[in-house]
This record gives sequence, C-alpha cells and structure tokens, in this order.
Amino acid sequence: LPHMVGAKAWEFRWLNNRQPVLFNWHDVPVSTYLLLIAITLFVFFRLVRDRKYLTLIYLAIPTVLVILWIWSDWLTWNSQTPTMHGTFNWQNVPRYFAAIVLIGLLLYTARLLWHNKRRTASITGILGGGLLWWYFSKGYEQLYNVETPENYGFNIALIGVLIAAMWQMSGYAMAMYLAGIRGIPEELREAARVDGCNEWQVYTMIVLPMLRPITLSAAIVLGHISLKIFDLIFAMVGIDHWPVSVPGVQVYYTMFRSNKFAVGSSIAMVLLIMVASVIIPYLITSLRSEHEL
Repeated sequence: LPHMVGAKAWEFRWLNNRQPVLFNWHDVPVSTYLLLIAITLFVFFRLVRDRKYLTLIYLAIPTVLVILWIWSDWLTWNSQTPTMHGTFNWQNVPRYFAAIVLIGLLLYTARLLWHNKRRTASITGILGGGLLWWYFSKGYEQLYNVETPENYGFNIALIGVLIAAMWQMSGYAMAMYLAGIRGIPEELREAARVDGCNEWQVYTMIVLPMLRPITLSAAIVLGHISLKIFDLIFAMVGIDHWPVSVPGVQVYYTMFRSNKFAVGSSIAMVLLIMVASVIIPYLITSLRSEHEL
C-alpha cells in the first residue's frame, strides 16, 4: 500500500522485535503512590463539590497522615540498600495507639459540634484536651513496652507475590460480584433511570451500595486467606528469602528447619487467633442476619 504513493514499505518491528522493554521495579511503588494520591484528590474534589464537608474531614485527616508517613519513608530510604520499606518498630506501638485514639476522639468531638450536641461535645472535648496534653508530655513512654527495638518493614520482593495473589483470587471476587449484580432487580435500575440518573449514578447510588454485603464477605474471606498464605511464597521465592516471610512460612521454617516445635506451635496458635478474629465476627453476623430473615 505505501508503494502506491511512492513511500517506503511499512515495517512491523513489533512482530519480530526481540529487544525487551526495560523498567525498574523500584519505580513501581512510587507510581502506585502517585496513583493513590490522584485518586484521593479526585475523591476529595467530589466531596467538596457535593458539600459533604464532614465526610471530607473524616477521610482527609487519616488519609493525609498515611500519605505523609509513606512520603517520609521514601524520603529517608537509602538507595544503597533497597531492601526494606516502611520500617515498623514495635516500641512505637503505644505512641501510635495513643495518637489514633486522640485523633478519633477529636474527630468525634468535631462531629458532635457539627450536629449542635454541645453538652456531649464539651465532655469529649475535655477528655480530648487531657489526652492531648498527656500525649505531648510523652506520657505514652510510661506504658508497658518491649525492652529492645524490633524493626520490621516491607520488602520489594513481596510486590511480585501480591500481583500473583491478586491474579489467583480475582476469579473468586469476580464470581461473587457477578452473583451479587445478577441478584439486583432490574426494576431498581429502571426506576433510577426514570428519575434522571445516568449509568454512573446508577452504579454509584444503586448497585454499589447494594453490593456492600458482597464486598464485606469478599474482604473477610480474602483477608483470612492472606493471613495463612504459604504456597505462593513457597513456590515463587522459597522459604530461605527471610525478608518475604509471613506467619505461615515462619511456622514451616521454625518447626521443620530449626526443629523448634514448641515455638512453631506458638506461632501457629497466634496465626489461628488472627484468623479467628476475622472469621468469627463474620460468622456471627451472617448467622444472625439469616436468623432474622
């Protein structure tokens, strides 16, 4: 075809090109971080446009704190040893817990003032002020804590495992959502369209709110599967790469490599308690809702 107009023949090099496209895996977390910031700004813009200022406050404060924590981690990251991110020290747990309680109490006070409940807001405000003074006077240092620093973090190699786990369990989540969408009556969508809703509003105002039980069930089931995951890490990176260790791998490594059966059993019991803390409330709620029906 190009010869008909006197041009050179087209060469489809992408059919037989053997040169790979190179990129740096260490740039993936930065790109993901920027994508999350863009999504967060879009959500905040919609809340401001809809004048949902109280919801904006509740979402903005913890979101900004998490973003600043991640950003401070990347600013202090040593590129010479790109192994761990988000280093977490168990000695900081009392301080983090006190900060979470303080922020929650102040947000609850702001909510009470927003709804003109001044008497209750004055009580929570006094408690919040006392807790604020206690926090800035470093009263959390008097709480019981571990004796030595125990630093843990996030390894870059876990990103590949996360991608494989998402691909593995995406079919289960899709099947649950497909069943939930098919269970929504078509009459509700038609009524929403008659009232003037477009397709985006039909899904955001009708479909997605009715899929909340499906979302909760999928999150709880996938959460307990992620807690006891073992096969993906064993198959992809092995158990000798200790920075990508999870509780299931630690049980195997402690019991069958180090022959510490008592310690391995203790780790297994902690894992059982973690899984039970997720599953038991879900089962109680499900059985209670079925009994009410």
